[in-house]
Amino acid sequence: MEEDSAGKPAQIFAQEFADSSINFQLTRSMVSKPIDMRTLRDEVVAAIKWALDEAGIEIPFLYRKHNSKEVLPLVKERGADDK
Repeated sequence: MEEDSAGKPAQIFAQEFADSSINFQLTRSMVSKPIDMRTLRDEVVAAIKWALDEAGIEIPFLYRKHNSKEVLPLVKERGADDK
């Protein structure tokens, strides 16, 4: 992981559990360019994802159920034999 100009590593703080994520705040005392922060963030997210995958931990995504009062007809798809 990258270090700042004083040789200190980036700091990562867990912020909250959201609907389908754990949100972190990434800080670094000296960032020379915006691309440096984006690169660092990319490395941290990839490392966290890899560690979760290795541990067999999934972060579920939000499921939504849509209800409609309108009845929709079911249509059979045509196969190779149907013409």
